[in-house]
Amino acid sequence: MRIDDILRFLEIETGNKVLTISENIFEVGDVRVEIRDRGIVIQSVPFPEVLPHIAFTNNGWRLRFFSTNLSSVPQKPLLREIEDNGLKDLFLPFFQGGFTITFVKENLQVYSVDELLRKLKVPAIEPSLYSFLEIRYEGGRLPEAFLKILRFLRKTYTDFLPPRRERMEKIVRALDLRVYKAVGVEWIEADGKFGKLIISREVGGNSYGIFLNKPLNFGKNLFKISKDFGNAPFTCGAIPDTLGDYVFLGYDTDINSVLEKLEEISEEKTTIYFEGLTEKEEEVINLLNKYGSVLLVGPPGTGKTYTARRVAEYLAGLEGEGWILVQASPSFEYENFVEGLKPVESNGIINFKVVEGPFLKMVNRALNERNKKFVVIVDEINRGNAAALLGEILYAVEYRESPVIRPYSSKPLVIPKNLFIIATLNERDTNIVKLDQAILRRFPIVRFEPSREYLKMFLVERGWNEGDIEMALGVFERVNQLTGNSVGHTYFFAEGLDEFYEKLEYFIKPMLKIHFGINPEELGI
Repeated sequence: MRIDDILRFLEIETGNKVLTISENIFEVGDVRVEIRDRGIVIQSVPFPEVLPHIAFTNNGWRLRFFSTNLSSVPQKPLLREIEDNGLKDLFLPFFQGGFTITFVKENLQVYSVDELLRKLKVPAIEPSLYSFLEIRYEGGRLPEAFLKILRFLRKTYTDFLPPRRERMEKIVRALDLRVYKAVGVEWIEADGKFGKLIISREVGGNSYGIFLNKPLNFGKNLFKISKDFGNAPFTCGAIPDTLGDYVFLGYDTDINSVLEKLEEISEEKTTIYFEGLTEKEEEVINLLNKYGSVLLVGPPGTGKTYTARRVAEYLAGLEGEGWILVQASPSFEYENFVEGLKPVESNGIINFKVVEGPFLKMVNRALNERNKKFVVIVDEINRGNAAALLGEILYAVEYRESPVIRPYSSKPLVIPKNLFIIATLNERDTNIVKLDQAILRRFPIVRFEPSREYLKMFLVERGWNEGDIEMALGVFERVNQLTGNSVGHTYFFAEGLDEFYEKLEYFIKPMLKIHFGINPEELGI
């Protein structure tokens, strides 16, 4: 099966032209086509995590009613909410030859539309039963019936969407959620001040149930949650279970009662905090979820890069896989960061080849794996020519999912919503290059300042005695008094007195003289 044939077929079916996103990703109207290691995947552009997907693998086509990585089945609740006559009209063509209808996990083939409906709407006695539905077509041509189902369910979900989105947004505001991940408007996994929450729509309605990762010794209203429970009462796969990990707090229709329960639990100090995020880290994540990018600004040693790395690890996992850090410098330019030309010799002739930079590679990974989050950190962006470094990225950052043409390859650059950009800026750097307004307009700013409290907390945790802590805090305050609050607290982090005096002698005093022109003797030490 040639990708060109598929794209031409989709152009005819949708009445739209092909838009090339990258070498492996194309969009035709409201469908996205991705070339993957094991074949080809076609997904709906809106709601890809909620609607079925089409896959070409093992020389045949598959219409699959589950996520591409088999991790969840949010499509099953959608099917359960459609009337029987509508489902019969939808699935009947697949029982008239050429197709095989199977429930994957049970390896069970279905031979009649009535049998299929009974299994799709099986009550939540066995929540994982008949959840992973697949329709197979062993042929080279993409079945039109697969596209028909995709269009029908997209329209159905779009009709359901407005009231559900409105309710979900109200819950987020009421619970003051700063960090959360959503799957359509089906469920939210959230980190609030009360701990880890799941908010999930009740199957068959627009109401949402609210679940808390259970505090210790909380022994009632317990639920088990697994995303592959297609027959659960809630779309995230929540079922009553005395050994479950979550407690059901109530519905969004009684949000005040839910808040009272959360406050009561919080007062008992039994809250389980999600990943131990600090308020500053939550603030950065909140801005990333809202704007997609953020600029961390402050003097050196105030924890900007540390916070950026912590946030990246929380959102995207391992460095090098889900996130990268690039160090800006005067010699690090657009050609190194996004794409550029590289000389290649062949038979004695020098040609130039377009080579992808680290940023473009992360963009392509984010486009290929929409269900994951990716992060690019540009450290000390002020050390280079930021406008030249970012180029057309500035437009693509503001208008996510909209293509802009790259200068070397003439291919479109599309920055997806699941790629976040964190930049840090050292405002005291003597080599600072002012960022123009176009950059500042696209990057909300989070300020970092030297913190006496953070330094004291660090020293207390390391077991320093009160007298030595007060001495160290006094030196910290004197240094920042002399430098105009320009030396961060991490410069003073030390395991003990010997290390503190060593840092003072070999780092802080030389910096005072070289960088600020201050005689170290003014410290009075």
